Order: sequence, then C-alpha cells, then structure tokens
Amino acid sequence: MTTYLNWKQKNVALLKFFDFYKSLIIGGSLWLLTFSSLGNLNNQLAGEKEAIYQQWQQQHNEDRLANIQIEKNSKYLDRKYIEIVELSQKIKADRERAARTIDIHYSDRSNQRAKMQERAVVLTFDDGPSRHTLKILDLLKKYRVKATFFVTGITIKYGCDTLKKIYNQGHEIANHTYDHSYLPGKSINAQKWQIEATEKAIQKCLGINYNSRWFRAPYGAQDSNTIQVARKLGLNTALWTVDTNDWRSTVTTDSIINTVKKSQSKDIILMHDTSKKTADAIEPILLYLSKYRYKFLTISDAFTIEDKELAGIEPFLGQQRK
Repeated sequence: MTTYLNWKQKNVALLKFFDFYKSLIIGGSLWLLTFSSLGNLNNQLAGEKEAIYQQWQQQHNEDRLANIQIEKNSKYLDRKYIEIVELSQKIKADRERAARTIDIHYSDRSNQRAKMQERAVVLTFDDGPSRHTLKILDLLKKYRVKATFFVTGITIKYGCDTLKKIYNQGHEIANHTYDHSYLPGKSINAQKWQIEATEKAIQKCLGINYNSRWFRAPYGAQDSNTIQVARKLGLNTALWTVDTNDWRSTVTTDSIINTVKKSQSKDIILMHDTSKKTADAIEPILLYLSKYRYKFLTISDAFTIEDKELAGIEPFLGQQRK
C-alpha cells in the first residue's frame, strides 16, 4: 500500500497526462459520434428535402397539365358555344326567310300581283345570255329601263362578258338552272345541283359573291322538291303573268308586241333573250309602255316590303344614259 502511494506521488504528472489523454479520447469519440450523427441527420434532411422537392415538382407538373387541359376544354366549349349560337341564328334566319319567301305560280298570280305597285311592269328574259342579249341591253340602256335576266349556268360559260354587261348596267340576275332541265320528278339533290351550279357560274364570271334572289323553273314546271330546295337556298320562285310565247316558231315580232300591249298593270312578262324576234320587238314594246307611263321594275323592286319606297325607274324616251 505504501509502495503504491509512493509510486502515485512520484507519477502524479504521468497520471494527469493519462487522465488528459483519456478525456481527449472520450471527448474525441463524443465529437466523432456527434459529427457522425450530424452527418447522418444532414443526409436524412437532404433526402427528405429532395423527396419534398420531387413531390412538389410532380404536383406542379400535374397542376400545369390540368391547367392546360382546362384551357383546352374552355376553348372547346367556347367554340361549341359559338357554333350553337351561329346555328341558332342560321335556323332563325332560314325560318324568317322561308316565312317571307315569295312563290309566284299560276294559281297564286292574282294574290302576288296585288302586292305590286300600280302601273308597274316587270320585263324578264330567260335562257341567256346569248348574242341577242347585247341588242336588248343596248335598248334597255337607251330608255333607262331595268329588267330581270334568268340565266342558265351553261350559257354563262360562253357568255360571261355579256353577263358582266347585264350586271354593270344594273339589271337583276336570277337563276334558271344550269342546263334548262325539266325538274319535276328529279330528286332534291339533283335539283339542288342545278341551282347551286348556276350560282357558282354567276359568281365565277362576275368575280364577286353575287347571290341571286329569284329562281324560275324551266318551262314553268316545278314540284314540291323545287320549292323546298329554292327556299333552303334562300331563293324566291317566280313564274310569270304574261307569256309572249316568243320561243315558238309560229310567233312573229308583231305578235310578241301585241301580246305585251294587251298586258295589264302589275304584270310579269316572260320573254327570251335568245330570240332575235324578241330583240326586234323590244323597242316598240318600250315605246308603247312608256307612252302610258308604266314603271319598269325588276322583280325585286316590284316585291319589296310594302312600306319601303319602290325604286322604279321612269324611262326617258330617246335619251341615252351617260
């Protein structure tokens, strides 16, 4: 025991060194343990942070895709809404047009004539344009008369310049089928083609979006399909009240003139600008009707809304239009 105490006294410094060294080892271990724990904690936090970021990124992408889809759906719904509104407006317009569509036919002539202005006469020419149309146009211009020309699509192919002259002189252009086909018994699609093909021929020739307002069936022959197609295409239908029969071989220029002289006020006169006899009869007809102060109107002028002033043009005899 004494020996140990003596040794301890002699080696106090050494014992202190060992105690210090032991504390360093224990402290270092604790620091290493602490740093290791902190490293693990940092790694854990970094992993959690990365997981949170990935989750946010995924949610962000899902939200972005959802917003894109919502925008697409919104645009789609807007388009559909516009289409529905436009369709509704078209249906309404079609119904209104059908309600006011005029159908001048044989059994309804007296009713339709009653709507015309007093002392009004409508000159109409079928089947052109032709080489005789030019003479008729010169005479109509001379007397400042406006007329309605029911043209066929097939003749426009060879008479486009004449059609342009009809338009430029302010006459009305109307539809008379493409190739002058007999319509009754034909399908709706076949009749529709006859009318639409003629409209396209008119527009192609004139180079503008000219829409005819009137349709006349060849030979005056029409059935329920004809009326249905015309109305769907926004066209009124018009036959006539006076037939000059100028297409017949037995008819003369004088008989054409006499037929017109026997006509009454509020008549729609049928002639053909494909006939030389008609071209020769035009000036005497204009002179006679002008003498009795008839107003020459297009069909559209003759059947405008009643409270609208008719744009009739009084002819001035012997004066050239400048």
